[in-house]
Amino acid sequence: MRCWPWCCCGGMGMAARVVLAVGSIVAVIPLIIDMIKEVRGGNYGIDLLAVTAILASLALHEFLVATVILLMLTGARRWRPTPKSTPKRS
Repeated sequence: MRCWPWCCCGGMGMAARVVLAVGSIVAVIPLIIDMIKEVRGGNYGIDLLAVTAILASLALHEFLVATVILLMLTGARRWRPTPKSTPKRS
């Protein structure tokens, strides 16, 4: 696989690009499924923009960029506050 002149994978070898590409593709699949569920439910958020950016970076063979966006998105999802259930009154 030949890199494009503007590609950020300058010194990366073929194995590193394959690992980044496969890892990004595997990680983006559950995000796409979650995004489709949220959009169908009427919830539009920053996840829609992030998944679009990931898919665009994969299409442009910018695998390192896709990995960084995935790390930021999964980190944001991990620390997102979850609604706490209210205690029931007796």
